Amino acid sequence: MNIVNIFVITIQEKYRDIAIYKVVGASRRQIKTIYVIQSIAIGLLGTVFGLICGIGLSKAAEHALGWAGHLSFLSISLPLLIGIGSPVIAGLAASAKTDNVSINILSGGQ
Repeated sequence: MNIVNIFVITIQEKYRDIAIYKVVGASRRQIKTIYVIQSIAIGLLGTVFGLICGIGLSKAAEHALGWAGHLSFLSISLPLLIGIGSPVIAGLAASAKTDNVSINILSGGQ
């Protein structure tokens, strides 16, 4: 739920930009696509960084403690799926807020 809140706040901060997109003729779908792609990029970067850090810390702990470990397909694919899937769903949910933006915001109105 926190991810959705972050994307909603991001969209609220970009109301003027969204209004400009609408003025120059961007469709609802095009505007929503911008924010969904942004959420995919954030999810992908966060997931890759998290996996690299997690694998590195895991290997360091194995070495320091003398444990034998291995990486399974599930230990990589599950965090990858969750790490990319949840921001995409959050981006889709938050992008619905772009429909509520009026071009009147550009003239100081709501």
